[in-house]
Amino acid sequence: MIGMVKNAKQRYNVNGQMLSLKQLYQSAAPLQGKKGLLRSITTTMANGVPVKVVFVQNRNKKSEWLAILSTDCTLSKQEMVRIYGIR
Repeated sequence: MIGMVKNAKQRYNVNGQMLSLKQLYQSAAPLQGKKGLLRSITTTMANGVPVKVVFVQNRNKKSEWLAILSTDCTLSKQEMVRIYGIR
């Protein structure tokens, strides 16, 4: 499953801490040299499902980011964005 994630009440487990999507963005390491890709992190949702979240630059508002989540953690960051884009 690949989809866009909204900043709602969903929490993500990072090193035993339950983080919101905004906090998850802040804890993810910045990506260098990847046009449009800002950050990426592999984590676990509160229900125990492992996920990979990629944060991309919003094309309409350059100062904002969007989050794409995948339950297939083996996909590369670029592949996740490509697959989501052809939905």
